[in-house]
Amino acid sequence: MSIYSHSRLSTYEQCPLKYKLSYIDGIKREEEKVIEAFLGSRVHETLEKCYNDLRYTKLNTLKELIAYYDKIWDTNWNDAIFISRKELSSKDYRQMGKKFIETYYQRYAPFDRDITIARKYPSISR
Repeated sequence: MSIYSHSRLSTYEQCPLKYKLSYIDGIKREEEKVIEAFLGSRVHETLEKCYNDLRYTKLNTLKELIAYYDKIWDTNWNDAIFISRKELSSKDYRQMGKKFIETYYQRYAPFDRDITIARKYPSISR
């Protein structure tokens, strides 16, 4: 029995061959080698900085967080990162990440609504 997740269906919509290679043939790419994973990692690292700095009572401005995002994007970017959607460029994805951070910042700043005591990650069973 196959499991049809959003990501699997999205992969098929992007490229049926990519779907076949990934999910049928079991050929895996290094996660950081696809632009979506690269973008997600940089946005996550930026938000992690935001919350880590808050532990030391430093509230970053949106401008500071975007500057940090740009810095880690440039530091980690390489030409081996695969962009499957040919109508989009790395610049488009970079801007998308900035928009994600800006939207998050505007919604949750000054980030003092909740206090996180601990994080527990759910186990994944197959």
